[in-house]
Amino acid sequence: MFVSEINARYVRMKNAQVTLEKYADGSLALVAEDVDEDGIPNVETLSVNLTAYDMHPPEGHVFVKDHSEHEGLAQALVDAGLVEIVGEKFSFGPFGTGYLVRITDATLVFAMNMGIDASKNATKEAE
Repeated sequence: MFVSEINARYVRMKNAQVTLEKYADGSLALVAEDVDEDGIPNVETLSVNLTAYDMHPPEGHVFVKDHSEHEGLAQALVDAGLVEIVGEKFSFGPFGTGYLVRITDATLVFAMNMGIDASKNATKEAE
């Protein structure tokens, strides 16, 4: 899946390839890869694993951190057509804030239904 742009305060990617991975606990992870104007690869984990806080997203959802270096990221992912924010902003740990988001992009949903490995090879034709 290619996204034309992810534009949050500190996460800026012009041609990000967004894929699904899995955290060690088996929950979904949303990851973006891009190459900057100098040809240097940039890999950014867009989701956050909150199992240490006994928080587990429902199937087809991920948590997105929305503070510090990821300020504005949840809305940027909505604007890119990848996710939908579910509920209100919440706090975790001593300083963290984030959102629960539902993955809405058709290619990523297809990959979830076919197994995570499919997301690395899925294309827009999967829609």
